[in-house]
Amino acid sequence: MTKLNSYVVPVPCYRGKSPAKHIVIENPKSGDSPMNRSDFLNLSGRAGRLVKEFQGNIWCVQPDEWEESVYKGEKLQIIESSLDSIMKDGGRTIQELISNFDLNSKEYGKAEMAFGKLYNDYRSTDSLEIFERFRTDSNTVELDKTIEKVTSLSVTVPDEILEKNKAIRADYLQFLYDFIENYDDLNDLKLLYPYATGAKSKMITVIELFALCLGWDLKSESYKNLISGLAYSWIKGDSLKDILNTRVKYILANTEKAFLLLLEII
Repeated sequence: MTKLNSYVVPVPCYRGKSPAKHIVIENPKSGDSPMNRSDFLNLSGRAGRLVKEFQGNIWCVQPDEWEESVYKGEKLQIIESSLDSIMKDGGRTIQELISNFDLNSKEYGKAEMAFGKLYNDYRSTDSLEIFERFRTDSNTVELDKTIEKVTSLSVTVPDEILEKNKAIRADYLQFLYDFIENYDDLNDLKLLYPYATGAKSKMITVIELFALCLGWDLKSESYKNLISGLAYSWIKGDSLKDILNTRVKYILANTEKAFLLLLEII
């Protein structure tokens, strides 16, 4: 017989963007990893329908078999920024990012964010205090390595470009900047008016350039065409609603075709 644990969670009237009176949870995940306590509490806070009632029920299915017992613990959680989290060990993941190690998508995203933040703060202040606030007795060796990696980067990209593109790695921006600066004919890289002849193919050329210089993994020709098509639709002025509708219709149509083909094979 399935075991259920239920918890009544008070819900303030400002909570509940996706409200429900009952929420059933079984071994919750955040991506491929077990959900942490704070995320579990955030999910639980969706129980309770605004104006109708101010509490709801959280049903935990077979909690003894969960990978993490996130249904237990204090209700108040310490909030830690991703930067603080990634710098606990002195920033080893940032070192691996700069050295182009093969990181999983979650680590890569966090490392890029932390690297971008640290580099831009250091560049604007020229002070090592940006790094020193993370130093502990246990991470001092690794922190020194991270400081050396970040501060030794040679970046000549104008500050205006760096300021407008803080989310992009400075070393990748430098690669793109050098590539464009040394390119023979910039007209080859300029986007055309969206309705002009050749505008779509020019977009593919620019996407390929970004992929080369910014470390994008386009995986396949079809994926490259997808990204190029979305970018073209965006600059053409298509609404986000229309772009999403077109993509959903395409996926549904191809899913139906694949299903019919599978039935024929069977």
